[in-house]
Amino acid sequence: MFDADDRMTSGSYDAPGGVATVERRGERWVGTHRTSDGDMAIDRPVDDRAVGGMSFVIATRMLLEEGVTRTFADHNDGRGFAPDGELMMRVGGAVTVALPEGEFVAHPVTLVRQNGGELVMWVDADARLVQADWGGGNHMIPHPTSTEHLFQPTVAIEQSVHDLDP
Repeated sequence: MFDADDRMTSGSYDAPGGVATVERRGERWVGTHRTSDGDMAIDRPVDDRAVGGMSFVIATRMLLEEGVTRTFADHNDGRGFAPDGELMMRVGGAVTVALPEGEFVAHPVTLVRQNGGELVMWVDADARLVQADWGGGNHMIPHPTSTEHLFQPTVAIEQSVHDLDP
């Protein structure tokens, strides 16, 4: 979660091998990091520029003018929100993005992590994230309707398809 000044107020991470949660208390992040080795308390100083893994949502709040950049203190949520260098967001020039429901004019906003990792998102003039490139040709397109069916077990999907046969 972020406040109106783009300060990260809380965050969570849940994946095989670890669960971490933090919340801002003044100038500190406080929470827990659970791993196979047990629980560890998180209590670390944090400045107003600190962000975790969900930092990409700030792209929708960028001034959409080519060349605009913002920098943040990157924290790795998978490592208990440990400091992980700088993160820069850079706005590119407007482009046309072709999606199944039509074409959108959007600005690419590129997140560049200190380790060289990049994430490109396309944000339209209404501050909507219309597409994200997670790397390796994996493009995420927010869908206007539920895509919950994509997460059903294969057997359930095959049964659903079979039920449609006359």
